[in-house]
Amino acid sequence: MNNKYKNLLYSLTTALCLCGCGGKATGTDNQAALSADSRTITYYTWQDEQAYAEKLVAAFSVKYPQIHVDIHYISDSLTETELEELVETQAVDVIGIKNINHVLSLSEHGKLTDITKRIASGNIDVSHYGNMYNSVSFQGAYYCLPFRKTSWALIYNKDIFDAEGLAYPEQMTWEEYAALAKRLTHGSGTDKQWGGYFPDWVYNFMGIQMQNYLYDDDLTYTEQSLAFLNKLYNEDLSHMTPDEMKKEHWLKTFERGNIAMMPLGEWFVGMILADEKAGVCNLAWDIAPIPVVKNQKAGITWGQYQLASITSKCKTPDTAFLFLEFLCGPEGAGIYAANGMIPAYIDDDIRLVYEETVANRHTSVFFESFQIQEQPACLGYDSLKEMLETEAVAYLSGGQTLQDAMAHYAHKRAAYYETQ
Repeated sequence: MNNKYKNLLYSLTTALCLCGCGGKATGTDNQAALSADSRTITYYTWQDEQAYAEKLVAAFSVKYPQIHVDIHYISDSLTETELEELVETQAVDVIGIKNINHVLSLSEHGKLTDITKRIASGNIDVSHYGNMYNSVSFQGAYYCLPFRKTSWALIYNKDIFDAEGLAYPEQMTWEEYAALAKRLTHGSGTDKQWGGYFPDWVYNFMGIQMQNYLYDDDLTYTEQSLAFLNKLYNEDLSHMTPDEMKKEHWLKTFERGNIAMMPLGEWFVGMILADEKAGVCNLAWDIAPIPVVKNQKAGITWGQYQLASITSKCKTPDTAFLFLEFLCGPEGAGIYAANGMIPAYIDDDIRLVYEETVANRHTSVFFESFQIQEQPACLGYDSLKEMLETEAVAYLSGGQTLQDAMAHYAHKRAAYYETQ
């Protein structure tokens, strides 16, 4: 273990100890760079970030004891309009934003600070953000930095595969995944073993893998995605339907041993590790690559950054950017990695932190895959998603045909663009 890695873990441990013991550092090497006056910045992030945000702020306070970070938590389901109202009406300095298109909308309306020059002269090597970094700029300007990222993989229950006498999953096509899930499905009631569980909120997943988005003229892969979900839910009966999923919590069902495989994001890891630590479950699980479209190159997945921005109302942008660099750079990344979450900033040392936290699992899947941006940086893209979701729900519940769903979506999309 190299010195950089040791120092990273030492800093994290020290910060958490000080936070837990109510202690406060009396000085740091960086203190000379700040004025003698203490400063406060207000940080808004979403509710499910609470555990990690508290730890990060504790570590930041050790390094910069003169800066107080006042945290507020918001719902992760806020719309563009609700976010804009929040930034307009509250004293927000730094805000966490889950959706790049919300960043674009807020910046378009003058609510965020252009940090392009600060990034260029700052301390973060942006090459460590990976292949999606350039997709978060808007007309050549940056209004955010990424601090965490989602990455989809295939989670599976090793005990089920052992009991069935089957090899653990490796790279598969979606057709191979469907066949395997059907084979693994049997039983009924509370003892039912589902071959798979596929969340119903990424309706165009094949399109994303093929970089074929909802604004494209050719929606072949979006149509194939919907047909595939219908096969899993309603034809093979190997996955819970959307209505059944509303009645069952996916993590609890998986932890009970009722689900063999789940295409899901990396957030699963942090959640199940927390349950293991709390003694809630003791399940043998692992990670495999997400299935790919037939004849597609192996290792293609999707995901998106979790982002943070400085508002245009912030009166101390230099101080706010100092916090942003900590949140989005190697120090913040180490804290996220140590809690089983994948940070946006990745280097060899951060990867070691994550691998030791998620010990004995195939975490290389997250780091060696090629990630496609789940949502392109496109103003109004959320509206396209909502249109598709309406038609997809009607189709998957038996209310219309696939052809009608695609035709209705195309009509709504055309009408939307006529008004823009």
